[in-house]
Amino acid sequence: MEITQLLQAGVTKPHPDQAASATWLALVHASTRAVGGVVTTSVEEPTTGRNHYRVGVRLRDGRPLSILFNAAALLVAGAERQDVNAAPTLTTVVRLKLDHLGWLIFSR
Repeated sequence: MEITQLLQAGVTKPHPDQAASATWLALVHASTRAVGGVVTTSVEEPTTGRNHYRVGVRLRDGRPLSILFNAAALLVAGAERQDVNAAPTLTTVVRLKLDHLGWLIFSR
């Protein structure tokens, strides 16, 4: 299955995964700080109608961005911030693979 097929609504159900989300959130904080940005919102967990975790960040240039994590499909995406009820406009999507060293980027 191609990565874009995994992004279609209804492909995965809301899938809370505390261990994976904790690892993802730690990477979001570290990565955002490394590029001069800040995390601006608390994490929103998957719920009916949204199968991903979501956290807001502000980049060094002041641009707001949402970082999304679908635990079931191991997908992370960057999306432009907009109305919380609107479908996200994705800017970047990566598929992750977990191995004994931690999270690695698997494919774009």
